[in-house]
Amino acid sequence: MTKIIHDQVWPGSTLPFGGPTRALRIAERAASAVLRRAADEVPGVTTVSCRRA
Repeated sequence: MTKIIHDQVWPGSTLPFGGPTRALRIAERAASAVLRRAADEVPGVTTVSCRRA
């Protein structure tokens, strides 16, 4: 049960967000979800996966 809760709450890796002068970070999972949804709104585009390179 603890593992399930941990997996749902833990944000995972974080990425810098907002430029080099700001100390903001965004969870990699959240960024991937937003990027996939945005790409799905583009006509003719199908998103298969999203990963950081």
